[in-house]
Amino acid sequence: GDFNSSRSLGCEPLVAAPHNEAVAVLLERGLCSFQEKALNAWRAGYAALLLANSVPGVARVPDMSAAPSGTDAEVQVPGWALSKADGEALRTWLETDHSLLLEVQDVPRLPALGLFQEDQYGLRVVQSV
Repeated sequence: GDFNSSRSLGCEPLVAAPHNEAVAVLLERGLCSFQEKALNAWRAGYAALLLANSVPGVARVPDMSAAPSGTDAEVQVPGWALSKADGEALRTWLETDHSLLLEVQDVPRLPALGLFQEDQYGLRVVQSV
């Protein structure tokens, strides 16, 4: 569908994911909370959420994790933030009948470092906005 359609925002119930395979859904940031998007993706049976920014440039994305209470406890779908350009490129790729295999590894979250600082994980190049 259209990248700017309400369906791609994930603010309303989504079309159910196919039942025979794990499928990720690509949504655009805006109009409702990350929690609402994740909850709609989870309830529709998606295995992962890819969330594309709605404006160009580096996004300031807040922590998208949720507290284990209320409806937040129901959300069991991992999510990743994409730039607007990457989201549009991925949507174009998928709309031309291509598919994408996501390989996910659960690794410890790296501690925050300043620009060009180094730790046991190596040199970090961080772009600040």
